[in-house]
Amino acid sequence: MALSDIISRITYPSTNGSQDTFNFPFEVLSTADIRVELDGVNIPQTGTVPGNLNPWSPNSESNPTAVVFDSAPAAGQNLIIYRETDRTAIYKTFTNEPLAADDLNKSFKKLLFIEQEAYDYVEEVNDQISTGPSTNVPEPTESQADDHFLVTENEQWVIKNSAEVKDVLGFGINDTLTVTNIEAVGYVSSMELSGTSGTFDTIKLGTVSGNLYLVDEGQDYTVIQNNSSEPLILDGASIVLKVNGVEKFRIGDPVGGKDSILHNYGDALPAAITNSNNVGIALSGTGKVIAANAPKAWGVVSGTTGSIGLTPETYGVSAVTKNSTGNYTIDFDTNVLSPSLTYMVIPSTYADAATAASAAVGIDSRTTDSFTLQVYAAFGTSPTARDADIQFFIF
Repeated sequence: MALSDIISRITYPSTNGSQDTFNFPFEVLSTADIRVELDGVNIPQTGTVPGNLNPWSPNSESNPTAVVFDSAPAAGQNLIIYRETDRTAIYKTFTNEPLAADDLNKSFKKLLFIEQEAYDYVEEVNDQISTGPSTNVPEPTESQADDHFLVTENEQWVIKNSAEVKDVLGFGINDTLTVTNIEAVGYVSSMELSGTSGTFDTIKLGTVSGNLYLVDEGQDYTVIQNNSSEPLILDGASIVLKVNGVEKFRIGDPVGGKDSILHNYGDALPAAITNSNNVGIALSGTGKVIAANAPKAWGVVSGTTGSIGLTPETYGVSAVTKNSTGNYTIDFDTNVLSPSLTYMVIPSTYADAATAASAAVGIDSRTTDSFTLQVYAAFGTSPTARDADIQFFIF
């Protein structure tokens, strides 16, 4: 753009560090209408703002043609001098009295200056667009008028919607978002944060809404760590833990909020647990405890000389029946022990030292859902059945 095209401003693209006086080619009605910018920062005249690092003043109050800095601006700065005519009032309200030529001239000149300055703003914007990546600037369609933006792409001006502009700015779904710190006192929805991956030094959120997906690409493992003294709570109808995309464990809720099931290796979740009060967390989808290195059931048969029964500490068995002297059948609790599996039963007497020394117990028989124990007197040349309280562990 030629200098003659700009009526109310002049640009010095790069100051040299020694020059302190800069001419301007336009007329002003008042030195108060002169504006100066260095690298886009408005610079006030001398003494108007404390701490002004580049104060200046006009070279004349009556006929200014230049601005003079108290000290030369630093080298390499972009300097713009322009006029901004006061628009708050006209010079004179005219009546039927004789008109002064100076008043008329100033009034018309003020209108002309304001029009020139508006023209120069438009020309400056057009110049910035036309000298950019492309002189072929697209125009938005009617449907794009209110929510699309003009951006550069491959050295061309293009129209982008808001989601595409977010992607250009590094907030889109195809970009990595790196944030030093996020603190939210109220509510933050994860749907407001888009990005396939993110790096956060600190996240403090009261509530996260939406799907929370943590990925640690290129690392040996990903850690979710709770440094608070409060518990880490995962709240959901079902919590699924996967390895390489394959489900390995699930904490489910198959019985309407009463019990939790830790179910493994893709087994189907049970429709219900009959004895739900005795099952807090059970392994595998069958609802049974299946583990090679832990007791699966235990109990004490008491009252063998009177009212026989299982003590309250019993687990994994459901009932005991006295068949004859010293002969007792114990039924499995099939909600815990599976009839299709084989278990090891280890019995022993359960009484004082004298009783334990005078009795011995062994397995008489077993079925898929029960086993029978026989107690004998420990002395004598032939086995003699006798009643005695006994205990057992099942592995």
